[in-house]
Amino acid sequence: MFIHLIDQGYSPVALYKDKKNPVLKNWQELSEKQASPELVQAWEKDFAKGNLNIGVVCGRASNLIAIDIDIDDEDLYNIVPPSPVRKRGGKGEVRFFRFCEDQRTAHFSDILGAGVLDILSTGSQTVLPPSVHPLTKKPYFWLTPDTLFDTKAEELPVFSNEWLPAFQAWLHDRNKKIEKKTGIKEVVAGAGGRNNKLKAIVTAMRGRGCDEREVIEEIYNYDRSKFSPRLFSDPSENKKYQTEDDAYNNAARFYSSVNNSLISNGVIRYEQNTQDPIIDFDSSDIEQAKQEAFKPKPYPMPRGIMKLFVDLCELKSAGKQDATGLGGAIALMSAITSNRFVTECRGLTTCPNTYIINLGYSSFGKEMAQSILIDLLFDSGILGSGNYKSAVSVIMNLPKQQERLDVIDECSSILSAMGSKDGYASQIVELLSEIFTKGSTRYQGQTSLTNGDRFGACYNPHVSIIGSTTPKGFRSSVNKEVAAKGLLPRMLLFFQHELGSYKGRQDRARIEEIYDQLSAFVENTLSKEKVIHPDFDATPNIISPKQDKKGTDVTLGYRYKQVVVPFTTEAHEAWLNYEEECHNAKCVDPDGFESAFIGRFSELTAKLALLDAISLGRSKIELDSFQWARDVVETQWHNAKPLYEVAHAESKTESDVLRVLSIIKKAGIIDRSSLVRKTQWLEKRMFDQAINSLIESVQIQAIIVGTGVKKKTFYKPI
Repeated sequence: MFIHLIDQGYSPVALYKDKKNPVLKNWQELSEKQASPELVQAWEKDFAKGNLNIGVVCGRASNLIAIDIDIDDEDLYNIVPPSPVRKRGGKGEVRFFRFCEDQRTAHFSDILGAGVLDILSTGSQTVLPPSVHPLTKKPYFWLTPDTLFDTKAEELPVFSNEWLPAFQAWLHDRNKKIEKKTGIKEVVAGAGGRNNKLKAIVTAMRGRGCDEREVIEEIYNYDRSKFSPRLFSDPSENKKYQTEDDAYNNAARFYSSVNNSLISNGVIRYEQNTQDPIIDFDSSDIEQAKQEAFKPKPYPMPRGIMKLFVDLCELKSAGKQDATGLGGAIALMSAITSNRFVTECRGLTTCPNTYIINLGYSSFGKEMAQSILIDLLFDSGILGSGNYKSAVSVIMNLPKQQERLDVIDECSSILSAMGSKDGYASQIVELLSEIFTKGSTRYQGQTSLTNGDRFGACYNPHVSIIGSTTPKGFRSSVNKEVAAKGLLPRMLLFFQHELGSYKGRQDRARIEEIYDQLSAFVENTLSKEKVIHPDFDATPNIISPKQDKKGTDVTLGYRYKQVVVPFTTEAHEAWLNYEEECHNAKCVDPDGFESAFIGRFSELTAKLALLDAISLGRSKIELDSFQWARDVVETQWHNAKPLYEVAHAESKTESDVLRVLSIIKKAGIIDRSSLVRKTQWLEKRMFDQAINSLIESVQIQAIIVGTGVKKKTFYKPI
């Protein structure tokens, strides 16, 4: 994790486990320069073992400023400028901005001494997910799809202090309300200053609804760090002190005394140990909605040769690669079975070529599968282009290499080109869509506009694609134009949502063993001497040369006597039922967004079932292969659907509405304040417009709970 921050240009710092303070005494120096590579490597190892938290130092070295909002207040959230990168720990949130030389670190408190906001610049640091919060004992988490691990400081908005006057006005109003409620005008210094300060902290935190443990922890730590001598270990104030446990108990007694006084005097009227509003409707509605909230589904584990590929990806990676490893495994089988194997469903021939996108955050190792694919296929002759410059270049190469795997390192630029209105770019979309189903027949090529000759014609073009990008890259590149061209529904998208626990050192012996097994399988499949199927004729039928109308030799490539791997009767019946199910589903709304995808489910399932059978060394596609393939297709659709929905948006307004809806669906039910925080890219007017649109179209329900000052609005998908 530390290395990933370095890669993005930030200055990381190691923090004590489950704490906020750095392990280095002179850590402030990291505001001006990054830690040495040796130190970062040592931190990385300790972090992987669970012995450290991770933070980022603000200042010049990171080109970073952060605004730390310490309280949950919707008005304050609206005043502080938005940022595309935000995180949360116990309360409030932190927003990140590009560094400004003129801005120093600043702390803002109310008249009770309770912190409300910090501007973190040179000499400051902030804890990052997935570190564990010292009070809640739960991990920090990102509030935005984009994180510091996949966003450079240059991509963040520049810090500006134009919002500060509005903030000062808000703070003034807050202090007036506190004064009216508590009678406390200021914290008194000198004699009794410790007591007054700590009483003010208890009053402020209880007024915000903080629970007992959180308040005690705060005053104990504040006393320990700010006062000398400390109140809770001062013998003149607390006779029972020998150990730190005694000091903590003194803090607990102090809290109890102040809290009881506040309650008896009617200063606060909050329920003990709760900060939630009183719910005036059945709370089971909320619990049910939370249970129904969007969660990524685990990808089905592959079998046979494909499982070996996934195992290899995970052995060579620090964390899980169940999604991107599966995408790579399918790409491998697709490439080497090529146009040698087909299956038949309802009398129609289906080839095993696939278009795959591996999706993961920049630090998730999504490129591992592609790296292994290149290693295994480098000398095979079936590795194709790593980039598409034009449709013409792809077409011209088809007769020379009609069976191939195109490995695209970063496909966001390709996706952008596919959605472009530029003629050359749109031709790529049309070509890839057309040749997707030509593996068992022929591609007629195209006619030259200059001389009328046809070029690119070949038998059995079998092109498979695997590319990778980040969620951010996908969202920014894919639009409705791509979906309208029909290319996205032909793709399988494997989204690596999480990395899981650290896997430790590599098992080199097992890695080499799997490499040998996979290499042997590739060689046997592609060799003319060795075969993997009894009916397979490895000798291609060369169809060359032919002559065009001018008598010029034209290479049409070659074709194999393709082996038909049939479905068993039981499996074919299951597939027919599934095809009917998909047909009926898309007929419900033929022009709807989902119909284009659902319409491809049965075809994609047939392809994957064929690959599974060959991976297991079977001569027929049995029922369990069909079931596995169906699960893969539907799981990748479920996990990627929120991204596709946003991509399909017709305009920015529609895109905003869909992103808001996606957040509400993911949460199951969400209060308005939380939703505002998660949609900081929207202006208030656009936010209200999106909410009204969703309510009017009966896609969400607004639920008002509580009364008076405790009234709260929740949004729930319908």
